[in-house]
Amino acid sequence: MVLETEGHVGADGVREALAGALAAHPVTLAPLRISLLSGRPYWAAPVCADAAAGRAVGGAFSCDDLSQMCPPGQGGGADARWEEHLERLCLERYVPRWGLEGGANLRLEQYLLPDGRTRFRLLWPHFLMDAEGAQWFFREIDRCFGSRGGRAEQTGDGAKRKETVEAALLPDGAAMDLLAGSSFLERVRLCRRGFSLQTDAKGLEISALASGREAAVESLGLIHRCWSARELEAIHAAAKGTTPAGPALYARHLAACVVRALHRLYGEQGARTAGYLITFPMRPAGGRDLDVRPVHGNYLVSPVLCARRELALDRQALGESILRQLGEYRRRQGDSAQWAMVWAASFLRASYYDLIFRLPLGFERLSTGFSYYGEIGRPIRSFCGARVVNFLGGGPLGTPPGWNPVFSRWHDRLNLSLTWNRPQIADGLAARYAALIEAEVFATA
Repeated sequence: MVLETEGHVGADGVREALAGALAAHPVTLAPLRISLLSGRPYWAAPVCADAAAGRAVGGAFSCDDLSQMCPPGQGGGADARWEEHLERLCLERYVPRWGLEGGANLRLEQYLLPDGRTRFRLLWPHFLMDAEGAQWFFREIDRCFGSRGGRAEQTGDGAKRKETVEAALLPDGAAMDLLAGSSFLERVRLCRRGFSLQTDAKGLEISALASGREAAVESLGLIHRCWSARELEAIHAAAKGTTPAGPALYARHLAACVVRALHRLYGEQGARTAGYLITFPMRPAGGRDLDVRPVHGNYLVSPVLCARRELALDRQALGESILRQLGEYRRRQGDSAQWAMVWAASFLRASYYDLIFRLPLGFERLSTGFSYYGEIGRPIRSFCGARVVNFLGGGPLGTPPGWNPVFSRWHDRLNLSLTWNRPQIADGLAARYAALIEAEVFATA
């Protein structure tokens, strides 16, 4: 997740604020352990969060001064030189596997850029927190920056630590039972339903453009697009003109654009498939209000939408199919069913996880990732004393499919981040995919 600001921010203050935020949320410092008795994973929170944060922050924070790399305003290749260097630096620092032996479970990188700008990049393993939690953690860093020179007030017994957490956040360890009120038998029934939620793809031969699950990911590719307020208005107009009315209109429009772009790409590559499977992550509707939550945790469910090949270029038919599938998912309480599956999996020993995904249980082979998310209830407009000008994020996905387009809404902007795995996905193929998605996003007919 990337946060861009106007103005340079002192690295010492940011480092101190990060240490305060880590101490305020000890799960970010907790190594992942497996219980010898139950075989279940758990976060081993440190006894003294302040001391653990002080030790971990050195490895969790870095600052690179690129402000003098090229004089601003030269135009042409000179202005782009630092952007290319920054992208190369960020991708070189990406590691496919996250070390969970100790230290912080996340990393904050700060880059001082030309024209007095600063870019912050937050990295973390996805099972630690979702995009919403990451936004809240940025807010926690900012809160710590504004209190006592960057450190939140802490005490050994943690009594004051709870007071530092914003009203919209629950302290670490707070129970979040999204199936509250459901009996054990009801949860079992919901879990069984989860295996039969998506029926549109039944019997279809789904093929991916990228294969090679066994091949190691050598590096990550990234393309970013940012559309202004005026362009966002054009996107909204295109969505209203081409997408059936209903809930999540813009998300459904963007999902259809990804499907249509993928269909065109398959045609250009001479590849055949009976349909396309796409994720559609969302908040679960059941359970307690997720506007009040801890920073950590991944509170997402995701229907897998199927677009049959013959519908992919028919905007009306594709839009109606997506709307119907989401309506069926809600009608059958798909979000609760998927959450019940997670609940059931939590009783398994960790050694069984890989086996579960190898069994013929009907897990779909995705054609592409997809995600669309907006801002948290208290949007981030300033960070560590600097004005925020953009906020975006994305992340890698396993192969296949090996690529993941993520749309994020910030204030009056819309961002697209496409990540892909190298060498499974060729750079030219990914660039063409991004170009086709952009063309579809603005298409009005």
